Amino acid sequence: MFNSILLETTTATGGGWTQYLMLGGLLLFFIGMMVFSSRSNKKRKQKVEEMISSLKVGDNIKTIGGFIGSIVEISADGAFVIETGSNSMKSYLKIDKSAIYASGASAAANVDADKATATSEYDEVVSEDDAE
Repeated sequence: MFNSILLETTTATGGGWTQYLMLGGLLLFFIGMMVFSSRSNKKRKQKVEEMISSLKVGDNIKTIGGFIGSIVEISADGAFVIETGSNSMKSYLKIDKSAIYASGASAAANVDADKATATSEYDEVVSEDDAE
């Protein structure tokens, strides 16, 4: 009895092959998306490795934690010592190479933008204090 109901449903919908065709197309789509995703991740990882291997003492960097500074020392174990802060108050941090987010001009631009923002905020506070 169950077989006859299944047979009637299959013939009423136009055959079972359309369902298999749609399922196959859906599977191909998902497999294609997975391949495309893995390729782009591989390219991104290679680009980051090239950026880290080209770093040298004196380069400006930005870490994933938001620290911005310049490289002072490169250890043999792959760690970097960076210098952060202003001329009057300097800090030194030892970070792993996997913590580096950006380097070069982009990190230097962030340093300049942060200094400009801090200076303008300081000027506003000082002028408000003088007005009182």
